[in-house]
Amino acid sequence: MFIKENPTQHQVKERTEARPQDKFTDKVENSEEYPFVPKITKKPHAKTNLDEKLHLAQFNKVNFFQNVQNPSEYEFAHPYEEEINTLEYQDWQYELDVKSQQPSPLKAENFLFVHDLETFQTLLAELRSEDIKEIGIDLEHHSYHSYQGFTCLMQVKFL
Repeated sequence: MFIKENPTQHQVKERTEARPQDKFTDKVENSEEYPFVPKITKKPHAKTNLDEKLHLAQFNKVNFFQNVQNPSEYEFAHPYEEEINTLEYQDWQYELDVKSQQPSPLKAENFLFVHDLETFQTLLAELRSEDIKEIGIDLEHHSYHSYQGFTCLMQVKFL
């Protein structure tokens, strides 16, 4: 016999359930009063600096948007717009070297589980190798009960 769950009980359970994002130090502000403000504060590999307006909005959103005519329609430019528009590829990146590759067998020695600083430094040393030309990264993102969410798994493959 199928018993339908009481919606009121379900809602109470949802509200009391522990959520990882409750422990985030940088809370997401999802109000419709102000537009999205990117959280980026540093810009590695920059050709141009971050827009000063972005810093002002991050520091004090209310004061920043008081001087904007239509705050709900305001949009910041992508922080890496200049870098993306002027990206130049190396000649070797245009070479078609398409070879059918079979997946490696699933053996424990093919994997490195990074769970501490020492193993992370081992991974970094391998990634810095001059022999590596290709790298693939797959990120798994958890966002249940959270708009911002967080990365819960990162898989890296390099050739």
